[in-house]
Amino acid sequence: MRMWPVFLAFLALALLVAAFMLEMDFVMMLGFPDGATTEYDVAMSNAVWTFDRFTVAVAIWIAALSFWSRRRSVIREFLLTAAVYAVAALAVIVLDHYYAATLSGPWGG
Repeated sequence: MRMWPVFLAFLALALLVAAFMLEMDFVMMLGFPDGATTEYDVAMSNAVWTFDRFTVAVAIWIAALSFWSRRRSVIREFLLTAAVYAVAALAVIVLDHYYAATLSGPWGG
């Protein structure tokens, strides 16, 4: 069974759109336009920045998989990529909950 290259290409495009939206949220989290930041915002900024760049890298990888899927099956590589991305997303969510519970900010403190 082979994956459709169009599905992977659209998934890569969706991840790039998600990365753009994450970047805009990152800018808003850092206090734009009024410059007001909390300890929570400062602590999460590195995690959000890293996850945003990781999302772009995964999108590029999935776009490459869409080209490779025309010649051979890439289901195993896609499932591994999805699992690694899910673990990274879960790590950011856990870090967010930890920071929200321990730092002062709009949700915690």
